[in-house]
Amino acid sequence: MSDEDSTNQQASLGGLRAVLGLAWVGFFLFAFFQWGPTFSFGNGAAELSRTDILIGNVPGSAVDKLFPLLGHSLLDQLLGGSNPKVEGWQFFQWRLVVYATGLAIGMLMLGRLLLRLVGFDRSRRTETAVFAYALGASAMSLVVLWFGLAGVLNATVFCGLLIAAAVVEAICMLLFRSKQPTSGIKTKRAATGTVAFCLVLIAPMALMMLLGAMSPSTDFDVREYHLQGPKEHFQNGQITFLPHNAYTSFPFLTEMLSLLGMVVMGDWHTGALLGKVLLAAFAPMTALSLLAAGKRCFDSRTGWLAALVFMTTPWVYRISIIAYAEGGLTFFLFLSLLAVVRFAGDRSLSNAALLGLMCGSAMACKYPALLSVVAPCGLALLWLCWKPGTSETGAQSQSSTAAATVKLVFIFAAGVAVAVGPWLLKNFAETGNPVYPLGYSVFGGADWTPEIDARWKAAHSPPNHRLSDLASRAVDVSLRSDWMSPLLFGFAPLALLVVPAGRKYAVGFWLFMLWMFGSWWIFTHRIDRFWVPMIPVIALLAGAGLASIRRNGLRFAAGVLVTVLVSFNVVFASIWGGYNAWFKDPVQARKETDQKFASVLLRAESYNRQLAEPGRVLSVGEAAVFEARSKVMYNTVFDLNLFQHICGERVTGGPDSNVQLRALADVRDRLMERDVRFIITDWLEVLRYRAPGSYGFSDFVSPRQFDKLVDGGILRRLDVAEVEWNGLSEHDQRQVTRWGIRRGNAVRAGEIFEVVWK
Repeated sequence: MSDEDSTNQQASLGGLRAVLGLAWVGFFLFAFFQWGPTFSFGNGAAELSRTDILIGNVPGSAVDKLFPLLGHSLLDQLLGGSNPKVEGWQFFQWRLVVYATGLAIGMLMLGRLLLRLVGFDRSRRTETAVFAYALGASAMSLVVLWFGLAGVLNATVFCGLLIAAAVVEAICMLLFRSKQPTSGIKTKRAATGTVAFCLVLIAPMALMMLLGAMSPSTDFDVREYHLQGPKEHFQNGQITFLPHNAYTSFPFLTEMLSLLGMVVMGDWHTGALLGKVLLAAFAPMTALSLLAAGKRCFDSRTGWLAALVFMTTPWVYRISIIAYAEGGLTFFLFLSLLAVVRFAGDRSLSNAALLGLMCGSAMACKYPALLSVVAPCGLALLWLCWKPGTSETGAQSQSSTAAATVKLVFIFAAGVAVAVGPWLLKNFAETGNPVYPLGYSVFGGADWTPEIDARWKAAHSPPNHRLSDLASRAVDVSLRSDWMSPLLFGFAPLALLVVPAGRKYAVGFWLFMLWMFGSWWIFTHRIDRFWVPMIPVIALLAGAGLASIRRNGLRFAAGVLVTVLVSFNVVFASIWGGYNAWFKDPVQARKETDQKFASVLLRAESYNRQLAEPGRVLSVGEAAVFEARSKVMYNTVFDLNLFQHICGERVTGGPDSNVQLRALADVRDRLMERDVRFIITDWLEVLRYRAPGSYGFSDFVSPRQFDKLVDGGILRRLDVAEVEWNGLSEHDQRQVTRWGIRRGNAVRAGEIFEVVWK
C-alpha cells in the first residue's frame, strides 16, 4: 500500500470516528434531556423536566436563588437600598476565607516537607502541589487524631505545628532551589483561549461552592455524625468513644478537618463552617489533579477541559457544600490513580510509598475505599512490577525481580498502614474490633449485638443481584441521576474513539470506572453518593474526548454546546443542589435552618433555659442534633435505645417486643440520675425507620408509653408539633391509626415533655 493510500485510509477512519462520536453525543444529549427525571420546587408548582430548565422555562424564583443580588436589585444592594440588613455582599464571611486559606497553605507546606522525606520527584509542579496538599491534609488529620486522643485539642498547638512546617519548608525551598530537578518531558501548553474559556465557566460554580460551604448544614447525616461527632469531641475536650453514635467510629479523616476548624475558631458552630470550607477545597484541588493527569496522560488542553467538566458537575457542587466524606474520598481516589500512572513510569520505592499513602488516605475517609481504591491499585502495582516498561527518562526497564517486587509491595502496604492504621488501632483499643461497627461476626465489638448487626447488614447490603437491576442502575448512574452532568458520559466515550496517543490511558481509566461501578453494585447498598468518587475519572475521559475535536468549525460548535450545558448545570445546581444561604446574614440563615430542621429540639431547649438549673434533653427518634445548644442525650438508630434503656426492662429476654415499662417511681429516679429535665419525640423519624425496607426501630417506643408516663405524673406534656394526615404514606397512616395520635386532619409529629422531678 502506498503512503498516499495509507493517508487516505487514516483520514477516512478519522472521519468515521468523528461521525460515530458526533452521533453518540447527539443521542446521549437527547436521552439526557428527554428521558431524565423531573424536578419540583416543592411548593405545588408543576414539575420541570431537564428540557424545561435548559430552554429557560424556570420560574422567577430560580433567578432569586441563583443570583440573589440581581433578584433584589444589584444597585439597591450596593447602594444600601432594598433590605441590606438581610442580604448582601456585606455578609460575605471573609474571616472564614482567610482562616481556611491559612490552614490550607499550612497543610500544603507540611505536605511539601513530607514529600521531601519520601523522596518525591518534584519535576512536575502541578503534581507536586496536589500531592503535597493531599499528604499535608492526611497528615494533619492524624495530628488532630493523636492530640485529640491525648486530650490536647489546642489551637496554638495545631497552628504552631503548621507554621513551623511552613517555615522549615520555606527554608528548604530557598536552600535547595537551584538543585530542584526539572522535567525532561515537555508538555504542549493549552492555548490561552482554552484556559480563559475554562476559568470563566468554572468561576460561577466555584463561587457557589464557597457560599454553600459557608452556609448552615441541613443534611441529616451531617447533623447526625459528620459534624455532630467532631462537635462532641470539641465539647468534651478529647476524642473518645461515643457509644450512642456508632457512625463516629468510622475513619474520620475529613471530620478531623472539621474538628480542626472548631478548635481554631474556638466555637463548634463557626468552626464547623470553617471545616466545611476546608472540605469544599477538595473540589478545586481535584480539578488541579485533573490538570496534572491531563498533562501526563494526554495534553494540557485535556487537563483544563477535564477540570471544567468536573467543577461544573452538580454532583461535585453538592458534595462540596455538604460536609460529606465523599469530597475527600474523591480527591484521594483520583490521586491514587495518578500515583499508579507515576509508578508505571518510574517504579521507585518513593512512588510505591506515595501510592500507599494515597490509597490509605482514601480508606481513612471511608471504608468502601478498601474495595474501590486499595484493592485495584494494589493489583495494578503487582502487575506493573512484572511488566517491562519505559521509565520517565525514556530508558527501557525490565520486569522487577521477586525480591524487588516484595520490597515494593511492602512499601506500598506500609504507606496504606501509616495513613489508615491509626483509625483501625483506635477502634481496636475502644471496641476490640479494628473495623467497628463492621466485621462483628469476625471481631465482635463493644455495645454491638447480633440483633443490631443483623439490622445493620440488612440495611447496608445490596437489595439483589439481578442482571436487570444492573442494567437499570447503569442507566441511572449515567443518565437519570439527579445531579449528573450531561458533559460526563456525553463526551467520555469519545476518548476511546479519537485519542490515539493516549488510548492506553483511556482504556485503563474506563476499566477502573467499570471496576468502581461493579464494586458499588455488588458490595454496597447502592446509594448514589457511593459512586460519586468515580466522577473525576469520567471527567478526565470527557476532557480527552472534548480535546480530540480538532477542526475549527467543530471546535467552535463544541465550545458553544459546552457553554450551554455548563449554564444548565449552574442553574440546576443553584436550585436543587442543596441548601445555600448565598449572601444572607449568617445569623438569620442559622435561625431559618433551625426553625425548619430542629424546631422541636430548640423549643425544648428554650424551656430548659428557663429553669434555674438547666438539665439534659433526651431526644427520642431524632438523632440529627448538631444544632443543639444544650446537653442532649440521643442515640442513632443502630445504637442502644436510650429511652428504652432508661424507662424499659425486659420481661423474659429476647427481642424488643418483650420489653415493658418500668415502675413509675423507678423511671423517675433513673431520669433524675441522668439529669434529664425534658424529653422530645419525633414520631415522623420513628415512622421513617419503621417503613418497609428501612432500618427498623424499637417496638417499645410508642406514644402509649408516653401517655402512661403523663398519666402517672412522671412527664408533663408542654408542646406538640403537628403535620397533615394527607401528607403521610399509607404505611405511616396505618401506624398512626394504631398509635391513636390523629386528631381530624392533624397528626402529632413531635412532642415536648417535661420530667416532673420530686
